[in-house]
Amino acid sequence: MKRAIVAAAVALAIAFVPLRATATIPPPAIGSTNGTSPVAVWLVIGCAATIIWAAWVANISQNRQLTSAEASFCGLGYLLRVPRQ
Repeated sequence: MKRAIVAAAVALAIAFVPLRATATIPPPAIGSTNGTSPVAVWLVIGCAATIIWAAWVANISQNRQLTSAEASFCGLGYLLRVPRQ
């Protein structure tokens, strides 16, 4: 019961505190990318996802891991190879 009373008192105190949020984010400068390119970020994420996907396919279909040559080109060395018969 004491916790409920304390929680209600704190909630009321916070609700009626006369403070305003004044933190703002300044708009970026014209032509500024803040040092990162959105394309580079998506390329890194896509490369990592393709390696994970190729490793999963190799594990399911052939019960093996990717070789370093297959994984070095974002997993495309495994996914685009010609299957041997």
